[in-house]
Amino acid sequence: MYALAHLGVHENEFAKAVETEEIANYMLSEGNTRDISTVMWSFGTLRHKTPNFAKVFERTGIVEYYVGEGNPQEISSTMLSMAKLGQQAPALAKAIDSEDFVMKLVTQGNPQSIANTIWAMAKLGHDAPNLVEAIDKTEVATKIVTKGRPQVVANTIWAMEKLGHKVPTLARAINSEEIVMKFAGEPQEEGAKVGEEGGNCSKAVGSIDTGSNIGNSSSRARAKAKGEAIIRNKKIVTFSREGDWRGLLRYADERKRGFTDVNWATLFFSLGRMRRERELILKHRAFNRLRDNFERRVEESGLSWMGAREVGNVVHAYGIMHLKSKVLFRRLDEEAERIVKEGTTYQICNTVRSLAILLRRDNLLDNELTAITQHFASAINSPEAVARLTGEGRPKEIALTLWSMVALGHDVPNLASAVEGGGILRKIHREGSKEDWES
Repeated sequence: MYALAHLGVHENEFAKAVETEEIANYMLSEGNTRDISTVMWSFGTLRHKTPNFAKVFERTGIVEYYVGEGNPQEISSTMLSMAKLGQQAPALAKAIDSEDFVMKLVTQGNPQSIANTIWAMAKLGHDAPNLVEAIDKTEVATKIVTKGRPQVVANTIWAMEKLGHKVPTLARAINSEEIVMKFAGEPQEEGAKVGEEGGNCSKAVGSIDTGSNIGNSSSRARAKAKGEAIIRNKKIVTFSREGDWRGLLRYADERKRGFTDVNWATLFFSLGRMRRERELILKHRAFNRLRDNFERRVEESGLSWMGAREVGNVVHAYGIMHLKSKVLFRRLDEEAERIVKEGTTYQICNTVRSLAILLRRDNLLDNELTAITQHFASAINSPEAVARLTGEGRPKEIALTLWSMVALGHDVPNLASAVEGGGILRKIHREGSKEDWES
């Protein structure tokens, strides 16, 4: 069955022979959970109806054994197949929503298994209050949105909407720019093809309430805006992957008024990666209009509207494209404390390294370099930042951050002392590259 399913042999006599009450009874009574799951997955993949297997699943003792002994992936795969085939399975659904299995699913199962299970329950119209409650716990919701693929998150949202449940914890976990960036930057994957319904991330994010009050119009508006940001970002990423820089510039120029920080960061980062076309891009009128629009907003509003990750990506792109902007640099330094506090060690390193390279390339005087980046030096030299950099940072990040501060004309004694002591130098020498050591 497994081989036939992988080969896509939809009309075959073997599947018909297996889907009999006699074989179903034998498989579910004598087979192990892995074999049962494989057969059910094969039926689902082949879109071969399984009325006899569904009938046997309803017998007392069968479903209890299967759900009790099977692992989350096996049970999830079986329920997903039932949903794909439109095969009602009330006894199986009831067993899956038991407290014991729900606990096993959310603690041992991966985000895909959790999403497949709740999606299948919703698709077949089986309510799952215990599973919904478990998914809306902080630990589980965070696991789903941070470790699951975009389609996994979207299918989970769709299932909650379909079942009519409010999930404020899940909504809050999704309601962050980092997750929006993840949705927008990663391609939709086929996976189990659950996306027949609910698989569109942007629609799903636009449909879910991002606060605890479902009827709040402002939260709906924010959710809609995030959904639109995802749509724009997916379009930007598509142009970038196709190498269509003219199409990208045209698209961005037409829609720049609605751009969020995520959109601007993805746009500049995508353009920065097109190294061969750099000169053509920099001379293009649409690019210069976009850059002027972005820098005008930065000059008027600062960078408080941008996340640390997005700021880092923009500065990195400016560095790759050799762009000069004292407005951006000045506003960037004003936000230095927040960026260092909120950013990862990689983002901090990436930002200050790009600044160092750019400002030195501009041939600014040493006192100008120091003035433009003085707040960064102060923030990076703080005890908290030093502890994070040396404790969490990789050798390259530590080395390049220190190099950048020196290149920008700053003395950072706390960072220097921490690197010199505490085994950091040995760590860089042992784990880092030759370039890290030289830096």
